[in-house]
This record gives sequence, structure tokens and C-alpha cells, in this order.
Amino acid sequence: MRFAIDIAGLAAVDGIGTFTRETTRALLQRRRDVDGARSAWALVDLRGGLTRTHVETLLPAALLDGVEVRVAERLDPHLDARLDATFDPACLENIDAVLATSWTRPAGLATPCVFVAYDLTFLSHASMHTLENRVHCLEGCLQAILHDDRFLTISHDAARALEKELGLETSRIAVAHLAAPTALAPSADSRAAEPGSSEPDDSGYILAVGTLEPRKNLLRLVRAHAGLPRSLRQRFPLWIAGGGGWRNAELLAALEAAEDDGTVRRLGRVDDATLTELYAGASLVAFVSLAEGFGLPVAEAMAHGVPVLASDLPVLREVATDTAAHFVDPQDVEAIGAGLRQLLDDPSRRRELATAGRTRAAELSWDAVAEIVWEQLVASVPAS
Repeated sequence: MRFAIDIAGLAAVDGIGTFTRETTRALLQRRRDVDGARSAWALVDLRGGLTRTHVETLLPAALLDGVEVRVAERLDPHLDARLDATFDPACLENIDAVLATSWTRPAGLATPCVFVAYDLTFLSHASMHTLENRVHCLEGCLQAILHDDRFLTISHDAARALEKELGLETSRIAVAHLAAPTALAPSADSRAAEPGSSEPDDSGYILAVGTLEPRKNLLRLVRAHAGLPRSLRQRFPLWIAGGGGWRNAELLAALEAAEDDGTVRRLGRVDDATLTELYAGASLVAFVSLAEGFGLPVAEAMAHGVPVLASDLPVLREVATDTAAHFVDPQDVEAIGAGLRQLLDDPSRRRELATAGRTRAAELSWDAVAEIVWEQLVASVPAS
């Protein structure tokens, strides 16, 4: 068995980057621990741009032993990397199946793929995506459908969307729930390591993690926080960690006003070490997104033993179960505010959610993701 993993998104600081790094690590570790010599692996950048040196800074050296790193040559560097004219099929010579992780499925690729469709929000919430992103994601899905590829997605909610919106048969879809990234693992002395070792503080901060884009619904969160009593906002300011996005002029104006008030702090994009510290110190994580394929910040917060206020979406109930988060209507500013106030005023409820969250987070693992991916790759290889 000779498999390739598309690592085009390996260095990205988003959900695709997290999935690519963690799944690649877990698959290569599985190869060492389980497969032995039964499989060979190549890491292929289907868009072009990564080098082996770059890859070695992102993946443990021990896992790269015996692993090829190939780059798809851009036959015309002036064209977009996902167009047929830029793809050189030679980069996948002698490969039996490819894990396509970056919505990229070149039309000229004859090799079977396991195509990762993280969600279909580019269809269900089209106005919240750029036109370029919508075209790219849809193009990849359609190519995968035309080539009879297997699909992998990250929640049962997303799987139902694939069936309904793209007409995929259930047998072509596998679901792999994600886990908190390795780099964000709680430290040995964190509250997640010793459940119940400390009481919730009477002051601290509310943490929101997400790009400043419409789908993350941060404008309603900022307004809900602004509606809390001033004394509560001063005790629990809102800290937002996330890079700049798009279609966010109204949000930026609201953030500027709230920052002038001193009860909101904009942190921008932060590295893994800083984000780990932020989770460790948070009194509450608020994740009120309008649509998600999974919702990694919920898993990250649960792993750190931080109580979560989450959107009442099927996918987030799937991630946190019905007991590991406090759910609110993300379309209702007053409901978000009421949820914030209820949790901030009730330390015992926050402690209850933190305990349930740790239990749920322990059920999620990248090893389980690797096992599901492995099964799909093997199944996609035509019988000889």
C-alpha cells in the first residue's frame, strides 16, 4: 500500500492546518506502531510551495524517516494552483490513494482519493464566505464526486449535509470527530490535570477564539457582553483571539467602542503557546458561531477544563454532547447575554460544565481519526 497525504495546508493557522498536521502525525505514528513495512507514505503538496525543510519544521523528525516529500510542480506559475494546467501528475507516481485535505482535487488526477469535506457552510451560508473560497470548495467536491472518491467529514451533521446537498450515498461518507490539537495540550499543573482542585474565580475573563468574520458571530457576542451590568463586565472582560477576516466593518467598529470602554480586549492571532495560556486562565469560553463543521475551540476548551457557552447547533451538541456546554440561540443577542450572566453568576454551574467537558474531551483523539482515515484509504484502493 502506497499512500500520499496532501499537505498543502500543513502550515496554515486554521482548522485545515490543524487537521492536516494532527492527522499526518497520527497516521505516520500509526505506521511506526502498527503497519511496519506494510505501507509507504509520501507527503505531497498539491498546490506547490512547501519544501522538505519547511515540512521538517512542522513534523517530528522521527516520523519522517522513510517518508517522501513531493511537491506538485506548477506547470504555469501564473495560474491558480488548483487549475488543471498547473498540476503535474508525476508527483503522485506509484501512489495507490491520496488523502486530499485542502479542498483540492485536480481534474487531471486519476489516483483514488479520500476527499476531506470539512463542512458545506460555503453552500448553506454562502454570504459568509468569499466567492473565491466558495468556488474552490465546490470545485473540489464536484471533482471528488465525478471520480467516485470516498468522502471524510468531521461530524455527523456535516455528513447529513453532504447527503442532502450533494446527493452522496451514506456508504461513501466516513465521520471522524476531531480532538484538541497536540500543541494545545494542558500543562501538568493546569486545572484540567487535577479536576476540582480549585474553585472558579470571582473574576477573570471570557475568551472567544475565532477569525473576525461573519460566521463566527462575534458582533452579537460583543453586543451581548455590552448588555451585561458594568460591574460584571469589569470583573469578566471579553478577550477575543483571532486574526482579521472579511466583511467585518461593523464588528470592528463595535470592537473599537468596547475597547474604549475597557471591557473588551482584542488579541489578534496568537501562537499555540499563548493560546494554551489563554485557555488555562479563562473563566469561560464563548463560542457562538452561526455554522461549523466541528468547532475546535469547544474541544480545546473542554480539554483545558474551561466551561463553554456554545451555539445551540446540532454539530456543537454533537461535539460537546448535551451536558458539556451551556447552549444558547446564536441569533439572539439577549439569549447570549442571559447565558453569559447565568454562568458568570453561578460558579457551581461552571464547575459542573468543566467536569463534563474534561470527560468528553478524553473521548476524542487524533489516533481515532487516523484509524478511520486509514480504513478509508485502504478501502479506496481498487482490488487487484
